[in-house]
Amino acid sequence: MGDLNRLLLFDLEGLQHHCVIVVIGVFCVNEVIRDYEEKSPMATMTTAKQLVMRLLHEHPEEKPVLRAACEQARKCEPHGGEFAGSWVLKEMAQQTGKPAWRPGLRRLAAFGLIEKTDTTRGGRRAYYRMQDRQGVEEALAELQTKQ
Repeated sequence: MGDLNRLLLFDLEGLQHHCVIVVIGVFCVNEVIRDYEEKSPMATMTTAKQLVMRLLHEHPEEKPVLRAACEQARKCEPHGGEFAGSWVLKEMAQQTGKPAWRPGLRRLAAFGLIEKTDTTRGGRRAYYRMQDRQGVEEALAELQTKQ
């Protein structure tokens, strides 16, 4: 930041020099923002409860999938926490009593509730991990009590 202040104090002539200062200034501002975000992750984090509420507000049909994903995440925690998407669909079929098919768990991943960790079998099986299973389960329980 000191270098930027020194550069701004110089009386530069010509458009090229001013463009350099603008570029350096933007870089420094981005650097400050990145430093702030790294030191204060809560400034940019969204809670699991907020993510669940947003998902179920926009796509209420995803609730059984989310419940099944929580159950699979709980079962797989002793083994590293990774679970296959197909296991979630089997769990959902057991919980709902209806056969389940979905093209994948992309929507849950897009909302940040699970993260894709690996793909095997020529791209036909994806593995996921739920970072905050307890937070997701608490949000689902809270929703259940409100209904």
